[in-house]
Amino acid sequence: MATLKEKAHSQCLGLCNERIALAEGEMEALSSALREETKSSAGDKYETSRSMINLEKEKVQENLLSLINQRRAISQIDPTKTTKKVELGSLLTSASGAFFISTSLGKLDIDGENVFAISPISPIGQAMLGLASGESFEFNGKKDSILDLS
Repeated sequence: MATLKEKAHSQCLGLCNERIALAEGEMEALSSALREETKSSAGDKYETSRSMINLEKEKVQENLLSLINQRRAISQIDPTKTTKKVELGSLLTSASGAFFISTSLGKLDIDGENVFAISPISPIGQAMLGLASGESFEFNGKKDSILDLS
């Protein structure tokens, strides 16, 4: 049976893959819209429309590259590895909840349990990095301690 950490890892990969597929679909739709945009007698309208589509394509492309980088980072995590200190790939439990140190994907629902996928470079991730089970950290003026670490 998969551990909570393995399930969090798998769900993070799945989320990235879903978001990548959506972004790729959006890119294809924008490319199609650009191809179908026909020059009208109102030349300025045509150029404005093409510019707007190209700007949107650039935004989607940036998002797509970010998602691909997130998936790459998650893929490099070994979910079976146990950690003694908080690092990339750690799953920790504190009084505030469970955190999977991976990439910023937000709240995951794993078998009815909330696990927050956070980046090690996020403010809360930085507060936790390098700590061991039983050690305390402070975030947003609130003290918390690591109850369990894997």
